[in-house]
This record gives sequence, C-alpha cells and structure tokens, in this order.
Amino acid sequence: MKGPESRIVAKIREYLRTRPRTWHVKIWGGGGFQIPGLPDLLCCADGRFVAFEVKIPGKIATPLQAATLAAIRRAGGIAETVTSLDQVKFVLDGVKP
Repeated sequence: MKGPESRIVAKIREYLRTRPRTWHVKIWGGGGFQIPGLPDLLCCADGRFVAFEVKIPGKIATPLQAATLAAIRRAGGIAETVTSLDQVKFVLDGVKP
C-alpha cells in the first residue's frame, strides 16, 4: 500500500499529465542511482523549469533537499516544497513564459 507522501505525489502527477504545456518526471530516490537531494518531481511548465519536493503536512525538506531547491532557484528555476495538489496549482498558476 502506498504511504501518505506517495498518495500526494500520485495526485500531483495525475494533474500534471492533464495540464497543457507541461512535462514532468518523477525522481525515484534510493539505491545509489540518483544524486542525493533531488526533488521528487521535475517539470517544464509553460517554458519554465519547476521542481517540487513533496512532503506530508508537518514535514520539511532535509538540509540537502533545501540546498538543492535553493540551487535551482539561484539558477533561475522555480523550486518549492509542497504538501498538496493545491499548493502545486498555486505555484504553477504563477508560472509565465
């Protein structure tokens, strides 16, 4: 059975699949095959790079995850920690080409 965070990610991915001008990929951590600290979802939305670290309500990004989000922002991307689909929609509504 999926955990609470996985259920949030699934709802977000379902939405992203239907959103025009949006591409996304789910980053699967663990196993030593990924760069540590990568956000859960990487997207291109309306021509902008967007990264989402998904957490259950009450949890926060690890220091490494927070540093990665900050690095994405410094490079001109949009990077946020989110706990719901509504937060993702709020972020993406502000994305302009």
